[in-house]
Amino acid sequence: FSEDGVKEVLKTLIIPLWNAYSFFVTYANIDNYEVSTTDFEKLENPMDRWIVSLSESLVQEVTQAWDAYETQKGTSAIVSFIDSLNNWYIRRSRRRFWRSENDVDKKQAYDTLYKVLQTVIAVAAPVIPFTTEEIYRNLRTEEMVESIHLTDFPLYVEKQRDVKLEKQMAITRQAITMGRSLRSIHNLKIRQPLSTLYLVTIDDNEREILSSM
Repeated sequence: FSEDGVKEVLKTLIIPLWNAYSFFVTYANIDNYEVSTTDFEKLENPMDRWIVSLSESLVQEVTQAWDAYETQKGTSAIVSFIDSLNNWYIRRSRRRFWRSENDVDKKQAYDTLYKVLQTVIAVAAPVIPFTTEEIYRNLRTEEMVESIHLTDFPLYVEKQRDVKLEKQMAITRQAITMGRSLRSIHNLKIRQPLSTLYLVTIDDNEREILSSM
């Protein structure tokens, strides 16, 4: 047992998960959101398709880890997904939740965030049973069983994957991360515009992706 280990789990897993859940609950209550679903094929916003696809990848990876009793591997996958959920999906989708009108795009954003929250707490329940139970009990509908620990473990659904989009986002995120690192090295603030930015790659496919994104 390590106190530093507990602090690390709080910092990288439990608090970020709670923040994502808190964001959803705050705005869902404001908008009186009623739980509904949007089929993956009908999702119009690429960010929605990407995070749902990534959540299916998470299910596949964590299932393999738990089956092999590789707790560290499974937990690392969950931590990585929650980082993507908070720092990429939610951060870049906030304006969709803030809008006053309840249009189709806003509904799909709510449906998507609700779905992926349910997915991540389901795969994380074996390692953080109490936090996931608290979240589940507040998110559950009357038709759902009383406890997350009475639910079936989620099954991987390949038809809800968009591997091409996942690759596009991964390459784009890598470029942005490298850019932010270079800004830090040269003491250039994030909001300070650059006169020129060079992205160098020998991969023609990556070049096309970076240009389009």
